[in-house]
Amino acid sequence: MRRPSSSVGRERAKVSANSAAAGVFGRIGSDMVCERSRTTGLEWNLVIGHTGGAKRTFCRLFAHRENTPEAQRDGLLPPAREIQRWSGVGYSRKVGRGVGFGSGALFLLEEKKLSRLGEGYVGTGGGVDAIDQEDDLACGGRAESDAQTPKLKRASPHRAGGAGKGPRNKTCVHEVAIPPTYDASALPSHVYGDIDNPRYSGPRAKSYDFELDPFQEVSISCLERQESVLVAAHTSAGKTAVAEYAVAMAFRDKQKVIYTSPLKALSNQKYRELSQEFTDVGLMTGDVSILPEATCVVMTTEILRGMLYRGSELLREVAWVIFDEIHYMKDRERGVVWEESIIFLPPEMKMVFLSATLSNAAEFAGWICRLRDKPCHVVYTDYRPTPLQHYGFPAGGAGLYLLVDERGSFRENNYDKMMSTFYPDAADGPSTTANENNGNTDLSNLDHHHPSHHSQATNGSSINGQPAGTRGGGGGGGGGGGGMGGKGAGGGYPIAASPGNQHAGPGKSARSVGFAGGGGKGGGGGGGGGGGGGGGGLGGKGHQQKSAETKHDIHKIVKMIMDRQMHPVIVFSFSRRECELFAMQLAKLDLTSTDEKECIEEVFRKAVEVLREEDRSLPAIELILPLLKRGIGVHHSGLLPILKELIEILFQEGLIKALFATETFAMGLNMPAKTVVFTSVMKWDGDGHRAMSSGEYIQMSGRAGRRGKDDRGICIVMVDETFDKGLAKEMLLGKPAPLVSTFHLSYYTILNLMSRADGEFNAEYVIRHSFHQYQHERAMPEVQREVAALEKQAAEIPIRNEEEVEEYQRLKDELAAASKEMMAQVLLPERCLSFLQPGRVIRVGDGGANDWGWGVVVNVVASNKKGNGGGGAGGGGGGGGGAGGSSRPTAAASYMVDTLLHCAPPTAAASGAGVGGGGRGGERPRPCPLDEAGEMHVLPVQLPLVAEISSLRVVVPQDLRPSEARANVLSAVRGLLRRYPEGLPRLDPVHDMKIRDVPFVNLVERVEELDVTVSRHSVHRRRGTASVGGGGGGGEEGSLNLTAFQRRAQLQAEAQKLRMKMRESQLHIFRDELRSRSRVLKRLGQINQEGVVQLKGRAACVIDTADEVLITELMFNGFFNDLDSHQVAALMSCFVPVEKSNEQGKLRHALAKPLAVLQDMARRIATIQKECMLEVDVDEYVESFQPTLMDVVYHWSKGATFAEVCEMTDVFEGSIIRAVRRLDEVLGQLRIACKAVGESELEKKFEEASDRLRRGIMFANSLYI
Repeated sequence: MRRPSSSVGRERAKVSANSAAAGVFGRIGSDMVCERSRTTGLEWNLVIGHTGGAKRTFCRLFAHRENTPEAQRDGLLPPAREIQRWSGVGYSRKVGRGVGFGSGALFLLEEKKLSRLGEGYVGTGGGVDAIDQEDDLACGGRAESDAQTPKLKRASPHRAGGAGKGPRNKTCVHEVAIPPTYDASALPSHVYGDIDNPRYSGPRAKSYDFELDPFQEVSISCLERQESVLVAAHTSAGKTAVAEYAVAMAFRDKQKVIYTSPLKALSNQKYRELSQEFTDVGLMTGDVSILPEATCVVMTTEILRGMLYRGSELLREVAWVIFDEIHYMKDRERGVVWEESIIFLPPEMKMVFLSATLSNAAEFAGWICRLRDKPCHVVYTDYRPTPLQHYGFPAGGAGLYLLVDERGSFRENNYDKMMSTFYPDAADGPSTTANENNGNTDLSNLDHHHPSHHSQATNGSSINGQPAGTRGGGGGGGGGGGGMGGKGAGGGYPIAASPGNQHAGPGKSARSVGFAGGGGKGGGGGGGGGGGGGGGGLGGKGHQQKSAETKHDIHKIVKMIMDRQMHPVIVFSFSRRECELFAMQLAKLDLTSTDEKECIEEVFRKAVEVLREEDRSLPAIELILPLLKRGIGVHHSGLLPILKELIEILFQEGLIKALFATETFAMGLNMPAKTVVFTSVMKWDGDGHRAMSSGEYIQMSGRAGRRGKDDRGICIVMVDETFDKGLAKEMLLGKPAPLVSTFHLSYYTILNLMSRADGEFNAEYVIRHSFHQYQHERAMPEVQREVAALEKQAAEIPIRNEEEVEEYQRLKDELAAASKEMMAQVLLPERCLSFLQPGRVIRVGDGGANDWGWGVVVNVVASNKKGNGGGGAGGGGGGGGGAGGSSRPTAAASYMVDTLLHCAPPTAAASGAGVGGGGRGGERPRPCPLDEAGEMHVLPVQLPLVAEISSLRVVVPQDLRPSEARANVLSAVRGLLRRYPEGLPRLDPVHDMKIRDVPFVNLVERVEELDVTVSRHSVHRRRGTASVGGGGGGGEEGSLNLTAFQRRAQLQAEAQKLRMKMRESQLHIFRDELRSRSRVLKRLGQINQEGVVQLKGRAACVIDTADEVLITELMFNGFFNDLDSHQVAALMSCFVPVEKSNEQGKLRHALAKPLAVLQDMARRIATIQKECMLEVDVDEYVESFQPTLMDVVYHWSKGATFAEVCEMTDVFEGSIIRAVRRLDEVLGQLRIACKAVGESELEKKFEEASDRLRRGIMFANSLYI
């Protein structure tokens, strides 16, 4: 059903509430809206009550027409169902037929008038609309075939009517990839249906006490056909029922089944769940092994891969392998484990793949079909059992704005009204107050909090102005909060100015501006969409203000959720420390009853009984109980495992009302909530801060809405002024992410394949059959078409005097390359910073699309030398930005130059968002030629992006906030360009900057020679002189001819690049890498010249939890012989990944010397790899072995308590335990390696080291086991 829309031609006639009609309804202080459908002639009346009058206001919906098919088609009649309604001012009432959730009013729909019509309410723009759609059980599609590849078919509809598109339709799409050799007559169709329309009518292996959804029915029918199937559906849709049916089939048919999950914790949870359903279930995770020979064994994917390499006897009689969360195959580090496991599975095994929604599920099925020469089905549904509504909450606001309704419609007006709240004084934008109906759900019953839009924040240390804060700062109102950024700063361009930008004067840092990259550790840069200032680092002003504002907003939102019975709520944050901070902020809220408190305390007491007495008094355990008793929980990877599992259990039982969690909670078992809140749209992905992808948002938001309990799920996204419309639509409405291969070669894989006795598989086979190669081959036809199109475009471009133009372009390219090399030397901080005073005229950009032309320096800001400086602002659009990646920045990249640059006026869309006072509506600033209309804005520019430094300076006003002040600077720059039509005079690096190095002087002379040659060239003379904006003046024909040549050269270069891509297939690339890695193994003696694995290589074959090559080198050079078991355990902790610590003291001599030997060996191996033509950063490789937990492990091994070792580091307790458990797994593999090569003494030493670790809370049993 659809509500009335403009597409059916509605008429609106507003009647005053004081009219005769108002007498019927009573005084409600609002308007009556009459709507008529031109197509049916039917009409209905809606009276909306606002909180402008009495708080207890009502509205009634009267429909004066019959429930006819015409009315149904016209979308005026929603279906019927009783639901619970909450008012906008905190009132609640059970009503007969439907309700709405609007701006501050309790909406009541009169039951008797709607008895024939069903329920429904068309609310105001901000309302939660209680309109359902008829369940459509159709499942339909199309059929395709290709003679060269597996045929792909879609099923015919299960019921007439085809597949609906509404989110409430129980539709599914069934596709199947069919190999050419498939025998369609193998199964009787009256029992199993057809290959493209499976319908199983035989006896079921398992019955359910509920009616299966269409996608579940189709999936089960595929399983009964004994064929592999990929099930892609949203969280909570019911994928688990399909997996359980596969397990039930194995029990029925006296076969075995393996259930794999990506994480140990998820394996424990799934073991518990399956053990309650089935009798013979085992578990293998590396930490624990329970009934490994059971009928159904739950294990991590790494365990399965190891069993496949070793040819484990446990794999005999296995008929089914279930891969849960198969979309994890996209993981950069671990995704290859899934690919290898799938490739190595015996052909007789069938597979069940469970995944979140994918945009290329059919492509994955095609790969499985080609790999195994058997059909692979895809059952896909975007049906959500509980529809979602997506709201925005503006930072410091007092209401929610419905951005996307349950039909998936983006509410443009509501978005604009939400963004206008950031500029309450804007002359051209609507003012947002608590009493106005402008698309928001009012929070007027809560404390109001208005943010300061003009607070100061500095980014690191000011070079030419006032000193900055001690730790962090930078950015400001625009970006995401501070938090722990990555090491170093990324590169990028000034791409976004936040709305409400406050222009700092000389000596002050720019704020609320966007920049792709930026930031050091502690300066978590934010800003998505239109960019935005990065929050300050820990302790910085920017971070403190942003954090305080966010905490207050969280408090308001959670209180509203509780008041309106919208709990339980999951509050997602991308920072573990923020999760705890926000939870503690709610410590004064009490969300549970007395009985619930007693139950929580009892469950808590039973859970911690498994711990030693000394561990029960840990601060982490004692401090969490008061919070839990109030119904507030925290869930992230840094928690003690026992607490994390306890909180999961309490949440499942409904005892936790508000849970603050990181995104890992969105994986695994079904733990939905009624409401989900996102504290930020920005996240750190290991390389930098970026906006959430649509796939990530879909996964997390899918936790909202409990099937059978909630009529709809509510998602609330906390946003700031950088949340531009493009980002909003991409994130909220974007398609699920495709499954992209991350296949890569490892020494572990190569050695294991070389050591296989059967010779069935080798590295070449794995490469050729990888999903990576399959995707590459599928893309080739499209690449060929692109090449043809580019070549055709290039051939159609006419050029006169082509040889002359080509010579001129070659000279220009040489000049550009030499100038770039020269500027890299000029921009070394020790050489240029003293010349970048306020007022200095500089040119920013690369001469292309990112060229901003001439601007004026306002200030130079440096990051803290220890990497704790303020974060650069986030990038715009979906790309994000913020604190730079893990790569080490250059010296120049550590400095930001706040520069006045000429920006194009905001577009009409941005202007219409109610922006004033210099704001840009979240739009990314765009460069504007100086001779065109625009406005100067202060943008942060990374020092390497400075293209030229002029010898000229202009006067910069102290206060750049007034537009007149910036306009004066613009006039001054334009005056200089008129005064120097041939170009502004540059600082001479030799004579002015006194750079006298001989190689540099030679480079400068080369640049000058090329510059003269270019300027005297005939093509250059015909182009004419430069204009004010740097564009061409006279010689228009010559300029157009050169432009045509450049365009053709660009097209030819693109075509050549694509041709190279076609010639150098992924198979070719991986072959080269395989040869290089084989040379490394030969030089290290792990294989001989014939490729036969040697003793050292056999030891490396069993190590997949750490760097197998480095460890075996240390083993075989006698390194471990002189160490005791405590030192061995401590040293091996360097091989275990762990979060970075800010507290790294000086190591004792017993540990420092072995660490130095390890790092020397790592440098030797990295150097060998580089010499063998592998891309390796030697320093980065060496630094990857950090001694973060060496002291912790050393003292734990010697008997220290857990409380004592926790005091030695700032690493989270849960991270310590996870690292030590991983260390124990490494030591276990080293024992196996020693046994394989006959090193019995060393085997005993590793066993002793492991035994000394395995005690206390570090190895406490899981609550799920």
